[in-house]
Amino acid sequence: MVTALLRRHVDERAECTAVTRAPVGNSQETWFVDVAGLEAPLSLVLRRTAAGGTIEWTDRAAEVEVLAATAAGGLPVPKVWWWEPDGGALDRAYVVMDRAPGRPPDLRQADVRTELALDLGIWLARLHRSVVIPAGLQPTRPTTTASREQVELWTERSERSGLAPAIASALCGWLAANVPDDGTDAVLVWGDPGPHNVLTDPTGRITALLDWELAHAGHPLFDVGAARWSCLGHLDRDALTTAYEQEAGVEIDRRTLGWFEVLACVSRSVMLFDGVRAAIAGRAHDPNVVGLAAAMVPANMLRAAAIAWGISSADGVAGADAADGAERHGELGWGASRDQRDSVLARFLTDDVLATVTDARVRRGLKVAAALLDPQDGAPPPVPADHRSWYRRELTGTNTDAARRDLVADMVLARHRHAALVDLYGPTAAV
Repeated sequence: MVTALLRRHVDERAECTAVTRAPVGNSQETWFVDVAGLEAPLSLVLRRTAAGGTIEWTDRAAEVEVLAATAAGGLPVPKVWWWEPDGGALDRAYVVMDRAPGRPPDLRQADVRTELALDLGIWLARLHRSVVIPAGLQPTRPTTTASREQVELWTERSERSGLAPAIASALCGWLAANVPDDGTDAVLVWGDPGPHNVLTDPTGRITALLDWELAHAGHPLFDVGAARWSCLGHLDRDALTTAYEQEAGVEIDRRTLGWFEVLACVSRSVMLFDGVRAAIAGRAHDPNVVGLAAAMVPANMLRAAAIAWGISSADGVAGADAADGAERHGELGWGASRDQRDSVLARFLTDDVLATVTDARVRRGLKVAAALLDPQDGAPPPVPADHRSWYRRELTGTNTDAARRDLVADMVLARHRHAALVDLYGPTAAV
């Protein structure tokens, strides 16, 4: 099937020699396709809309349009060979592009971290200065409108997920009540910048900018705030910001930048809510997103609370022993029950792991482990608490510091309950 597609869209001599699932990505399916039969071997990437995941709702058509605009603007992005909006023979929409040069950055090396922080800031400034906003992304909207629409998008998805802790609703309310209105012109916003979406050479210089499905026309600080979020625990965020300012020739208002950092913390948490919901529903089989949520959501909420309200983790520690966060907001601190989590793990063992194991004893053990994990009681998921009151109170300014500290305390408890996952996912989750 893949060979036939290659001969139709690339070269009639093309021959697919291997299709391998990439070990990266929590948003779309990513596959590496090796091609022979041409003057030189060709390596392509096939990105297919995920059946379920963190941003399964994004549009491949918009992504292709953005890739064309960024390529025309001189950015190092992969060349698109073809795409299918309805998936055709592959069932779901997909894009086929060149496999870009470089490799994921080795963040263990200090010199790579230093170079990457500077290079990322520079490329963001070049994106905002040089790339024409595609017509399909509503380029004439005021940035205030674009920012407000982003808050509405993530607020709605947070509430729909049924997994969000009350602090997420309170922070959404704070964002809605404090949308920046500084008259900044709209630019093409990458949407998901950071070391997780670039390839580099061995020194840390960027060779490719990847994953543009969250791109939109908006405030340039959306990208700077999101990049600062992605750098937590890895790169020097202030060095990135300074490099951006120097390349763009601007001085960033730190208070406005803080608002966009809070938005990044909230939106990244909501993506995880969507991913966990897909796993609970059986549309996604990778438990990685469940672990990420348990580790990252408390970290995101604590970071956002510190910026928005000036309430640190230490402020919440005093009430953490008394705060019964497990009962109020779910055993994991973000609304999923233990039975739901165990069902996700059971499906992963039976649907993904079992097929790779040949040892009869281990196969039997896996089946038993999955059966023990999956309660199979047919009970519906618990009805989530209605957190919209927190949203309304934040909008009217009636949330008290004491109530906010209580929410922070819940996140402190959630983080401590999953210290092993925090260690697994690295320094970002510990912030």
